[in-house]
Amino acid sequence: MAKANKIKAVDRLFMGKVIESVCIACGCNREQVFQKSRKPKITQRRYLFVITCINYKPHWVGKYNAIGAYLNLDHSTIIHSEVRAREMLKTNDVFADTYNQIRMMMDGHLCDPMMEDYQKQITALRSEVRQRDRSIQKLMERVRHWKNIAEGNVKLFGQPKYN
Repeated sequence: MAKANKIKAVDRLFMGKVIESVCIACGCNREQVFQKSRKPKITQRRYLFVITCINYKPHWVGKYNAIGAYLNLDHSTIIHSEVRAREMLKTNDVFADTYNQIRMMMDGHLCDPMMEDYQKQITALRSEVRQRDRSIQKLMERVRHWKNIAEGNVKLFGQPKYN
């Protein structure tokens, strides 16, 4: 099973947007989607989440592992969910209508504020990563400086340089 901390931040934000859309369309909360229950009502919500993630980003490399890590499920369970969801889209009109509603939300027709929030979160994450990179560079410079002092390659104030 993939670890949740290996999911890219952008993918985590994308899946967060999908899960919010599923919750709005189904009238439930996040915990109900993440439950391990096999009740049809719960599994259909998971199926909606999985099929939306897969269809919305069709060329997403590692999508089964990332979605599985997000839901804390194995990638084979995600593949099974995709197959079941595709079957239900063909046979269950209520499921198909709910899926179409979620797709409309994802495309921004019903939920523009959520998309704006999504973009703000991505921008904030990118600036946070840049800030962390700068901090790491500064720390590495300090480490190199102290290493040079320890090796005697730097003359300290008033002290002779060691050979």
